[in-house]
Amino acid sequence: MRKRKKKSNIPRHKRMKRDSRLQAAKSWMDKYNGKNIVHGYSNHFGVSKLHAVKELQLLGINISLDYIEQLKRSEEELRKAKMARKYKMKQYNEGKTELESDERFYYIAGYTKGGSPYGLTWEEMELDLTNDYIIDNENDSYDVIDDEELPF
Repeated sequence: MRKRKKKSNIPRHKRMKRDSRLQAAKSWMDKYNGKNIVHGYSNHFGVSKLHAVKELQLLGINISLDYIEQLKRSEEELRKAKMARKYKMKQYNEGKTELESDERFYYIAGYTKGGSPYGLTWEEMELDLTNDYIIDNENDSYDVIDDEELPF
Protein backbone atom coordinates (compact mmCIF):
# COMPACT_ATOMS: atom_id res chain seq x y z
CA MET A 1 0.00 0.00 0.00
CA ARG A 2 1.33 3.42 -1.00
CA LYS A 3 1.73 5.99 1.67
CA ARG A 4 -0.06 9.24 0.81
CA LYS A 5 1.63 12.57 1.20
CA LYS A 6 -0.08 14.97 3.52
CA LYS A 7 -1.56 17.85 1.58
CA SER A 8 -0.17 21.22 2.57
CA ASN A 9 -2.50 23.98 3.71
CA ILE A 10 -0.17 26.56 2.18
CA PRO A 11 -1.23 27.60 -1.34
CA ARG A 12 0.99 26.34 -4.14
CA HIS A 13 1.93 29.81 -5.35
CA LYS A 14 3.41 30.60 -1.91
CA ARG A 15 5.54 27.43 -1.90
CA MET A 16 7.17 28.04 -5.29
CA LYS A 17 10.88 28.47 -5.84
CA ARG A 18 12.18 31.44 -7.82
CA ASP A 19 12.19 29.72 -11.25
CA SER A 20 8.60 28.58 -10.83
CA ARG A 21 7.53 31.98 -9.52
CA LEU A 22 9.04 33.75 -12.52
CA GLN A 23 7.10 31.49 -14.88
CA ALA A 24 3.84 31.84 -12.94
CA ALA A 25 4.32 35.61 -12.56
CA LYS A 26 3.94 36.17 -16.30
CA SER A 27 0.33 35.03 -16.27
CA TRP A 28 -0.25 36.61 -12.84
CA MET A 29 0.86 40.04 -14.11
CA ASP A 30 -1.68 39.89 -16.94
CA LYS A 31 -4.47 39.41 -14.40
CA TYR A 32 -3.13 41.88 -11.79
CA ASN A 33 -5.07 45.12 -11.63
CA GLY A 34 -3.85 46.62 -8.34
CA LYS A 35 -2.03 49.90 -7.79
CA ASN A 36 1.30 48.63 -6.40
CA ILE A 37 2.69 45.67 -8.33
CA VAL A 38 5.57 45.15 -5.86
CA HIS A 39 3.18 44.84 -2.93
CA GLY A 40 0.85 42.59 -4.92
CA TYR A 41 3.68 40.31 -6.07
CA SER A 42 5.10 40.14 -2.56
CA ASN A 43 1.70 39.30 -1.09
CA HIS A 44 0.67 36.79 -3.76
CA PHE A 45 3.92 34.81 -3.84
CA GLY A 46 4.85 35.18 -0.16
CA VAL A 47 8.24 36.87 -0.64
CA SER A 48 9.71 40.04 0.81
CA LYS A 49 9.23 43.27 -1.11
CA LEU A 50 12.95 43.44 -1.95
CA HIS A 51 12.79 39.94 -3.42
CA ALA A 52 9.68 40.97 -5.31
CA VAL A 53 11.57 43.96 -6.76
CA LYS A 54 14.45 41.73 -7.91
CA GLU A 55 12.13 39.24 -9.55
CA LEU A 56 9.98 41.91 -11.19
CA GLN A 57 13.12 43.53 -12.58
CA LEU A 58 14.09 40.12 -14.01
CA LEU A 59 10.69 40.12 -15.71
CA GLY A 60 11.36 43.54 -17.23
CA ILE A 61 9.36 45.81 -14.90
CA ASN A 62 11.00 49.19 -14.19
CA ILE A 63 10.97 50.21 -10.52
CA SER A 64 12.30 53.57 -9.32
CA LEU A 65 15.53 53.65 -7.32
CA ASP A 66 13.89 55.90 -4.72
CA TYR A 67 11.24 53.25 -4.05
CA ILE A 68 13.92 50.55 -3.75
CA GLU A 69 15.90 52.66 -1.25
CA GLN A 70 12.71 53.28 0.72
CA LEU A 71 12.08 49.51 0.87
CA LYS A 72 15.66 48.87 2.02
CA ARG A 73 15.33 51.42 4.84
CA SER A 74 11.96 49.99 5.83
CA GLU A 75 13.25 46.40 5.97
CA GLU A 76 16.30 47.52 7.95
CA GLU A 77 14.06 49.27 10.49
CA LEU A 78 11.90 46.14 10.77
CA ARG A 79 15.01 44.01 11.28
CA LYS A 80 16.28 46.33 14.03
CA ALA A 81 12.88 46.38 15.74
CA LYS A 82 12.74 42.59 15.65
CA MET A 83 16.24 42.32 17.14
CA ALA A 84 15.31 44.81 19.88
CA ARG A 85 12.16 42.80 20.69
CA LYS A 86 14.20 39.58 20.85
CA TYR A 87 16.78 41.20 23.11
CA LYS A 88 14.08 42.61 25.39
CA MET A 89 12.36 39.21 25.67
CA LYS A 90 15.69 37.52 26.38
CA GLN A 91 16.42 40.02 29.17
CA TYR A 92 12.91 39.54 30.58
CA ASN A 93 13.15 35.74 30.53
CA GLU A 94 16.63 35.71 32.07
CA GLY A 95 15.50 37.98 34.90
CA LYS A 96 12.37 35.93 35.39
CA THR A 97 14.11 32.59 35.90
CA GLU A 98 17.02 33.81 38.00
CA LEU A 99 16.47 33.47 41.74
CA GLU A 100 18.35 35.99 43.84
CA SER A 101 19.69 34.73 47.19
CA ASP A 102 22.46 35.33 49.71
CA GLU A 103 23.73 33.80 52.98
CA ARG A 104 20.62 34.92 54.92
CA PHE A 105 17.86 34.66 52.30
CA TYR A 106 16.95 31.61 50.22
CA TYR A 107 14.87 33.83 47.93
CA ILE A 108 15.04 37.63 47.86
CA ALA A 109 11.63 38.91 46.81
CA GLY A 110 12.69 42.56 46.77
CA TYR A 111 14.32 45.40 48.63
CA THR A 112 12.97 48.07 50.96
CA LYS A 113 13.45 51.76 50.24
CA GLY A 114 16.44 51.69 52.54
CA GLY A 115 18.01 48.86 50.53
CA SER A 116 17.40 45.99 52.95
CA PRO A 117 16.40 42.70 51.32
CA TYR A 118 13.23 40.83 52.22
CA GLY A 119 11.98 37.41 51.25
CA LEU A 120 12.19 33.75 52.28
CA THR A 121 15.03 32.94 54.70
CA TRP A 122 16.99 29.69 54.67
CA GLU A 123 15.42 28.71 58.02
CA GLU A 124 11.89 29.25 56.68
CA MET A 125 12.75 27.20 53.61
CA GLU A 126 14.02 24.33 55.75
CA LEU A 127 10.77 24.44 57.75
CA ASP A 128 8.77 24.31 54.53
CA LEU A 129 10.67 21.24 53.41
CA THR A 130 10.34 19.37 56.73
CA ASN A 131 6.74 20.23 57.66
CA ASP A 132 3.40 20.15 55.94
CA TYR A 133 1.09 23.12 56.36
CA ILE A 134 -2.66 23.67 56.13
CA ILE A 135 -3.70 27.21 55.32
CA ASP A 136 -6.72 28.58 57.17
CA ASN A 137 -7.92 31.29 54.78
CA GLU A 138 -10.28 32.89 57.31
CA ASN A 139 -7.53 33.65 59.82
CA ASP A 140 -4.59 33.61 57.35
CA SER A 141 -2.71 31.34 59.73
CA TYR A 142 -0.75 28.16 59.23
CA ASP A 143 -1.26 24.99 61.23
CA VAL A 144 1.52 22.44 61.34
CA ILE A 145 0.28 18.88 60.79
CA ASP A 146 2.21 15.99 62.19
CA ASP A 147 2.24 13.00 59.85
CA GLU A 148 1.36 10.65 62.74
CA GLU A 149 -2.00 12.42 63.19
CA LEU A 150 -3.13 11.68 59.62
CA PRO A 151 -5.67 8.83 59.24
CA PHE A 152 -4.08 7.37 56.10
